[in-house]
Amino acid sequence: MMQGKVNQNCEAMLPIVVKNVDIMKSVDAVIDTGFSGFLTLPMSIITDLDLT
Repeated sequence: MMQGKVNQNCEAMLPIVVKNVDIMKSVDAVIDTGFSGFLTLPMSIITDLDLT
């Protein structure tokens, strides 16, 4: 079972883990009911994980 929360904007959120080869980061993700297969991340996470 997954547990999430609702933020101040009434958006449903779930914690997810994003990783590269060496580093893992936990991110609170907003659930998109029209999910199209893409994930957007804050620039700080992209930089920290050295993602392209």
